[in-house]
Amino acid sequence: MTKEGIAAIQKEYKRLPLSRWNYDMYGIYGWQLTTTKDAETVAQARKVSGFMGIYENSLEENYE
Repeated sequence: MTKEGIAAIQKEYKRLPLSRWNYDMYGIYGWQLTTTKDAETVAQARKVSGFMGIYENSLEENYE
């Protein structure tokens, strides 16, 4: 996960800074960047989405 990927999601979708209360939106929006043309930044945002999916699944296991 990188700062550039997180920053691109924040900018395009007007998200608040990444936190435990809004990480799920970063997982949703990271796959959907449309205004960012830099391929590396798009790839990093997709990695953010993938990481958030793993993070969310690890939380669910702890609360069952």
